[in-house]
Amino acid sequence: MKKYFSIKYIKENIQIIIVFMVSAVLRISNLGYSDFQGDEIKALYYPNAGQSFFEFILDQRKGPVQFFITYILKFIDPLYENQFLLRLPFALAGIFAVIFFYKFVKLHFGDKVAFYSSLFFATNGLFIAFSRIVQYQSFVIFFAIVSLYFLSLANKNEKYKISGIYLGLIFWAFSILSHYDGVLVFSFVFYFLFRWLKDAKLE
Repeated sequence: MKKYFSIKYIKENIQIIIVFMVSAVLRISNLGYSDFQGDEIKALYYPNAGQSFFEFILDQRKGPVQFFITYILKFIDPLYENQFLLRLPFALAGIFAVIFFYKFVKLHFGDKVAFYSSLFFATNGLFIAFSRIVQYQSFVIFFAIVSLYFLSLANKNEKYKISGIYLGLIFWAFSILSHYDGVLVFSFVFYFLFRWLKDAKLE
């Protein structure tokens, strides 16, 4: 634990630390700023009398991830009175989406491109807004980026040759389960899988 606060560690990781801090400040600050707006209310778990969680999920006909999160948080805040608490998981997904985006870009283009592109991502108003509401968008983006990161690792790191493919496809499935927008990264997933199948020497 000490190493994370050492001068050497901070110097070696200053770029990702800056990206993290910028992302966190913009997404966490004043997060409980107002009552839930219309779209946020639709993501809360309000079942009909006698309706089970799985019946509720099927009745929504939407990706279940956002409802699963609000269902879990209902045990802590049954009346959904704490706006900060309800929005926090979505803000954290937005923050970690930026961190994994940095790692993904670094794999392909190096530190400098990863740093500047991640800063643009971290300060993009639309992505900030998605991370500050109780709705699926931040999780779709987070899971999709994590998926592409692991699929990239499968192509670039022998250690992740097999596990990277499994993790990449699992996180892509989570992205689609958050919302069908997760399908939009199909071309990238296909490209990484094609490269992996072309280059992999499986025993």
